[in-house]
Amino acid sequence: MHYVVGENTPLGTLPADLEQVHLTRPLSGKKLKLILQRCPSLRVIGLSPSVEKRLAPETRKILNESGIGLARNHRAGRALNIDLNQIKTIADLRKDFLSMREISKRTGIPKSTIHYLLKKAKRTKLKKGKQIIYV
Repeated sequence: MHYVVGENTPLGTLPADLEQVHLTRPLSGKKLKLILQRCPSLRVIGLSPSVEKRLAPETRKILNESGIGLARNHRAGRALNIDLNQIKTIADLRKDFLSMREISKRTGIPKSTIHYLLKKAKRTKLKKGKQIIYV
C-alpha cells in the first residue's frame, strides 16, 4: 500500500513504514527531505510523466543521493469513497446471486455504483478520509 502526496498533504498523516508514495505534483527539495526523515524505509516514488518532467534539479539530486527510485505510473480516475469491507460485501452478495437492486437495498449504495464496481471498475485507489491509498 502506498499513499498519494501532494503539495498540501500533511506529512504527519504519512505512516513511518511507507515504502512507496505517489506524487500528484512536483515537490520542493525541502518537502522531500521532510518526507525522507518521516519515512526512512521509502524506496520508490511513483509519479506521472508530466510530474517527472517538472521535478526541480535539487529534488532530483536529493533522490539520486538517497537511492530512491522513480517509477512512472499514471492512474487515471477518481478514487472510490467506499470502504474496502463494503466492496467485499457487495462482491460476496453478488456471488450469492442477489440482484443489484437487492444489494443496493441491503447496503445503501446506489445501484449504479454497485454495477460499476462489479462490472467495469478495475480501480486500485481508494479514499480513506482525506487520504488516497493505492491498493
